[in-house]
Amino acid sequence: MKLQDKHIGILLCLGCVILWSLIPVVAKTGQNNLDHHSFLFYSSLVSFITLYFLTQFTKDPKKKEYSLFKDKGEFFYLIVLGLLGTYIYYLFLYYGYKTSNGTQVLILQYTWPIFIVIFSTILFKEPVSGKKIFGLFLGFIGVSMAITKGNISFQFSYNYPSLKAMTLVLIGSMCFALFSVLSKNLKKDTLHLTSFYFLCATIFSFISMALFSKIKLPPPNTIVPILINGCLVNGISYVMWIKALKKISPYIAASLVFLTPIFAAAYLIIFFNEPFNYVYILSLILIITSGLFCIN
Repeated sequence: MKLQDKHIGILLCLGCVILWSLIPVVAKTGQNNLDHHSFLFYSSLVSFITLYFLTQFTKDPKKKEYSLFKDKGEFFYLIVLGLLGTYIYYLFLYYGYKTSNGTQVLILQYTWPIFIVIFSTILFKEPVSGKKIFGLFLGFIGVSMAITKGNISFQFSYNYPSLKAMTLVLIGSMCFALFSVLSKNLKKDTLHLTSFYFLCATIFSFISMALFSKIKLPPPNTIVPILINGCLVNGISYVMWIKALKKISPYIAASLVFLTPIFAAAYLIIFFNEPFNYVYILSLILIITSGLFCIN
């Protein structure tokens, strides 16, 4: 690997950190008068439009028309990736920010770098060391503390009204980790690929909005968060993330991403007066340490 490529990959990851730290802000402000189905649809639509125009402005007219799919199998494979990484992940994440304590959701959201390590080991036979096993154990403890707020009595089945949201956020994090691992080795143009993912998210979210919510125009106070979320936090950041994964190890990328919840937690506490439990600090430290133990 060229040193220059590694530096570019690290810079791209840091760009993702800056943009992704805004997710709690736009998710909360954008869902003041929208539910998670509607917010996801409009954000995904803006992301798709943004990326589509980028592909048109950046394509070389001298080159022949680019083909994203070779066959039906590849077409459906990319649909599955779009379903995992741009629909399920965000649908569950927005539901968590809409219904639960934002700091709890934030902590569980950033378990996906840990799941990247797990899926890389399972799917691509990455070697498992004692250090990684210990790191995963720390991550499990951190997640458990975030869900139970430090209550170790294990009597949490019906005592925590946000348990459903926390479970869905964890499932969403697994989906994004799987999406990241499976996207790493795709030999596709990043802009075309990301545009297709958000086209999938737009279609899936429109269907879920029609079935489980109401089709309505976004209120004026949600337009700015939707535009920021669709253009930057989702659309552009996905291009940066996929490009970064092609230049650096997923373990290096995962460790850098652990900077994101630190900034995002500060936004939640300062700007939204989120209820804060000191156990969240320990939980966040455990999860970040877990990720650092898991990298090569």
